[in-house]
Amino acid sequence: RRHTRLQGDWSSDVCSSDLKYGGDIIKFVGDAMIVMWPPESVAGQSTEDSASTTVRKAIQCALDI
Repeated sequence: RRHTRLQGDWSSDVCSSDLKYGGDIIKFVGDAMIVMWPPESVAGQSTEDSASTTVRKAIQCALDI
Protein backbone atom coordinates (compact mmCIF):
# COMPACT_ATOMS: atom_id res chain seq x y z
CA ARG A 1 0.00 0.00 0.00
CA ARG A 2 2.81 2.39 0.84
CA HIS A 3 4.36 1.82 -2.60
CA THR A 4 1.05 2.59 -4.30
CA ARG A 5 0.64 5.78 -2.26
CA LEU A 6 4.20 6.90 -3.05
CA GLN A 7 3.73 6.19 -6.74
CA GLY A 8 0.45 8.14 -6.72
CA ASP A 9 2.12 11.11 -5.00
CA TRP A 10 5.03 10.99 -7.47
CA SER A 11 2.83 10.89 -10.56
CA SER A 12 0.67 13.70 -9.20
CA ASP A 13 3.74 15.90 -8.65
CA VAL A 14 5.16 15.07 -12.07
CA CYS A 15 1.85 15.79 -13.81
CA SER A 16 1.63 19.14 -12.04
CA SER A 17 5.13 20.09 -13.23
CA ASP A 18 4.40 19.03 -16.81
CA LEU A 19 1.24 21.09 -16.93
CA LYS A 20 2.87 24.06 -15.16
CA TYR A 21 5.35 24.38 -18.03
CA GLY A 22 2.80 23.84 -20.79
CA GLY A 23 3.54 20.19 -21.55
CA ASP A 24 0.90 17.83 -22.89
CA ILE A 25 0.95 14.37 -21.31
CA ILE A 26 0.64 11.96 -24.23
CA LYS A 27 1.00 8.55 -22.60
CA PHE A 28 1.90 6.78 -19.35
CA VAL A 29 4.45 4.01 -19.83
CA GLY A 30 5.02 2.01 -16.64
CA ASP A 31 6.49 4.47 -14.15
CA ALA A 32 7.35 6.99 -16.87
CA MET A 33 5.38 9.23 -19.18
CA ILE A 34 5.70 10.71 -22.63
CA VAL A 35 5.22 14.48 -22.63
CA MET A 36 5.34 16.89 -25.56
CA TRP A 37 5.63 20.65 -25.54
CA PRO A 38 3.88 22.26 -28.49
CA PRO A 39 5.86 25.09 -30.05
CA GLU A 40 4.61 28.55 -29.22
CA SER A 41 4.17 31.08 -31.92
CA VAL A 42 4.72 34.56 -30.54
CA ALA A 43 4.39 37.62 -32.73
CA GLY A 44 7.82 38.97 -33.64
CA GLN A 45 9.63 35.84 -32.48
CA SER A 46 11.64 33.79 -34.97
CA THR A 47 11.12 30.05 -35.35
CA GLU A 48 14.51 29.44 -33.75
CA ASP A 49 13.62 31.60 -30.72
CA SER A 50 10.28 29.82 -30.40
CA ALA A 51 11.97 26.41 -30.44
CA SER A 52 14.51 27.65 -27.90
CA THR A 53 11.74 28.79 -25.56
CA THR A 54 9.98 25.43 -25.87
CA VAL A 55 13.19 23.51 -25.12
CA ARG A 56 13.84 25.72 -22.08
CA LYS A 57 10.38 24.90 -20.70
CA ALA A 58 10.96 21.15 -21.13
CA ILE A 59 14.37 21.35 -19.43
CA GLN A 60 13.05 23.44 -16.54
CA CYS A 61 10.25 20.91 -16.06
CA ALA A 62 12.80 18.07 -15.94
CA LEU A 63 14.89 19.96 -13.39
CA ASP A 64 11.84 20.61 -11.21
CA ILE A 65 10.93 16.92 -11.19
